[in-house]
Amino acid sequence: MKNAKAVLTVKFRTRLDRDELMKNGLEDIDLFRGVPGLVEKYYLTEKSTGDISGIYLFESPESLKAYLGSDFGKSVPGRYGVIMETVRMEQYDMDHVLNGGEEELDEKTSARDQKLRGAASKKIIKNHLKSFQENELETLMADYTNESVLITKERTYTGIDEICYFFTHLMSHFPKDQSWFKLDTIAVEGEFAYIVWHADTPTLSIPFGTDTFILKEGKILQQTFAGDVRYYSRYSPFDPVLNRVGSFKSRVNGI
Repeated sequence: MKNAKAVLTVKFRTRLDRDELMKNGLEDIDLFRGVPGLVEKYYLTEKSTGDISGIYLFESPESLKAYLGSDFGKSVPGRYGVIMETVRMEQYDMDHVLNGGEEELDEKTSARDQKLRGAASKKIIKNHLKSFQENELETLMADYTNESVLITKERTYTGIDEICYFFTHLMSHFPKDQSWFKLDTIAVEGEFAYIVWHADTPTLSIPFGTDTFILKEGKILQQTFAGDVRYYSRYSPFDPVLNRVGSFKSRVNGI
């Protein structure tokens, strides 16, 4: 705050809903952190109207001007669904700053960012699980990048193609409308998530399954999977993904 010499305020209405707006904001955090001369940015929502405001604190009027003229600065209205006729933009010189202590403010800002990241991560994981249960492979794979890594007991899968291979085979055991999946636990801290679940399918019984996720910019960067996978006796226990002979379990009275 002490180094801020110029202030930009932008108020607008958006075509996006709050969840989309928050998701884009979290994905762009590192981009905003990389803006030369940008000291801090605040995201605000007016309670009475729902209007959105951004308050930018810059080291100098020159860095503020450079941001507005940059490709990234010019792309922001489109990315946030800004209704251009509602935009009100103002620029100020910073005269004086009064606060209760920079360390306290930094801690509050960090805690708020962590909470926002956690909420976004939780939504991503829940949508990810929904895509899997709906057998929507293309939507599921959109959560990964070529740098993503999935680690299982049997093998490590790296990149889109290998992870897609894993889920293509795994989904064959989880046909939509014939499988039962229950999420028992989901714990999220920032961009780190942990889940515990159990499931029953026409070919498998999984009384215990668990995954961990590390996310970055709205994508799953790293994931681990482990579980107690049991095959029903009528099904051949060899699988190219699970790659082992599973324990057998007889299906009696639908159990």
